[in-house]
Amino acid sequence: RGTSEISIIARGNAAGYNLRSAENLANDTFFELQKEVCILLGGRAAEEAFYEQNVTLGASDDLRRATNIIKDMYLRFAYPEKTDNTLLVMTEDTWFNQKIIEENYEKIDLYMKSQYGRTKEIIAKEKDKVEALANLLLEKETLAEDEIVTFFQK
Repeated sequence: RGTSEISIIARGNAAGYNLRSAENLANDTFFELQKEVCILLGGRAAEEAFYEQNVTLGASDDLRRATNIIKDMYLRFAYPEKTDNTLLVMTEDTWFNQKIIEENYEKIDLYMKSQYGRTKEIIAKEKDKVEALANLLLEKETLAEDEIVTFFQK
């Protein structure tokens, strides 16, 4: 799934946004879901890289969405590297669902931390490009898909 627009203009509760192309999650691979998690963690990782202790609360929805993707990887899609390939089916039984989540919390937490570490490494490696993109956004406020593609082809 590609990014169709990035903006620093506030919309609703969001201070800015990264609009992703809408596609069916069922067609994604585990690798694509990993990339999506890193993209969602990118805003917080970039804030830490550039502002150290002055991190905002702006990434809270991205963190929630990343957590939900990871939970789905483990609990709905039987993420093959982390489980015995036994599909854990979520049911209407809230107690049962909570028990499954509790039993898998440590795996989900460790995976989130590993993806966050991976994201921070990418941000550190590409810090100049991240800063150039931030400056371009400060200048233009919104970038369309073709502008994003052109930027990353440089």
